[in-house]
Amino acid sequence: MKNNSSIKNYLNSNILLTGLFTVILFISLFAQNTYSQESIDIDSIRAGHKYKLTLYDDREFIGEIISKDSIYLKMKNENGIYKLRLDDIFLADKDITATFYPYSISVKGGVSFFAGENYNYYYYNDRDRSINGFNIGIDNIFPFRENKAVRIELEYTHLKRDGYHYEYYEMEESNVNILSVRGDFLLGNFKNKSMFTYFASFGGGFHFSREDAYDFVYRYYDTTSVPYIENRGNVDNVGFIFGIGVHGGLKLTPKIEVFAEIQCNYITRESNFLFGGNGYFPIRAGITYIINK
Repeated sequence: MKNNSSIKNYLNSNILLTGLFTVILFISLFAQNTYSQESIDIDSIRAGHKYKLTLYDDREFIGEIISKDSIYLKMKNENGIYKLRLDDIFLADKDITATFYPYSISVKGGVSFFAGENYNYYYYNDRDRSINGFNIGIDNIFPFRENKAVRIELEYTHLKRDGYHYEYYEMEESNVNILSVRGDFLLGNFKNKSMFTYFASFGGGFHFSREDAYDFVYRYYDTTSVPYIENRGNVDNVGFIFGIGVHGGLKLTPKIEVFAEIQCNYITRESNFLFGGNGYFPIRAGITYIINK
């Protein structure tokens, strides 16, 4: 029985990992970029007109040119006046739409799977008990380049562990609730004019978890003997959560996006704060509101 369960957990883990990397490949091959630029020669920039200027260090300035000479130009916008060297300008564009949006907010939810379940704090036998559930969350994404961003995520996960019976003892089913806070570095596509968005995520944070109380029943000699019943109380824990993931989305409007994502995480607990934990696979869908200036 244990061998069959271990094989099942192993196969489930590898199926999810295969799915994760399949999504990465799919995004790389088929996500389309609809962004186009109306670039112009820097010498044709004129005072009194508005432009989008991209520097060689990837910084972007949008505003009205108020003066220009053979070395510098001055641009003004709602944030102030900027003096830029002409030699530092990589690209000038008449399209004054920001290349990437400043930030977004998302709500999402889905299903969660634990692989190689040994999250229980008492008995190794719990590896044979499946533990799955649901998750809901909210996040903010802050792009700082057209292909780079950071994300802050808050997520709640509710998991149900199946009951377990083995010869002379049994355990009731129980619940595990996890609240996690994490930050991620994102690498992908955050351009305003793209119909599709996609990115890979790398990061981690902390989780705070509680395993609800349950009864452990033990019969000393055989199944007909008087059982010994022990109530195992709530167990609170804190640990690390870190991992990778992929995200793919479709913009319904310039400000509204629907998306799906999957993560491959590693979650630890207090007794093994840095090492020793579980594979944790949340699969989610959600909606994003993109905030532009």
